[in-house]
Amino acid sequence: LTAAYSFNLIDSMNSSAYYSHISDKLSALVTWQRMYDYLLLNLGLFTFSAEQPGIYSGEGAVLIIQYNL
Repeated sequence: LTAAYSFNLIDSMNSSAYYSHISDKLSALVTWQRMYDYLLLNLGLFTFSAEQPGIYSGEGAVLIIQYNL
């Protein structure tokens, strides 16, 4: 399940939810994004099953700052 909403030209919010019927676990991701001329800020909160190790396993937050030339 995925949903997206734009507040205005520079702010948007996205959310995703995943359900695994094999492990009976729900995983979710919510992100807020702000875009300027060359700069993109992306802040996300997530909770993913810890069964599969990786950078996004467990619960946490991520901040991505991107500069486009």
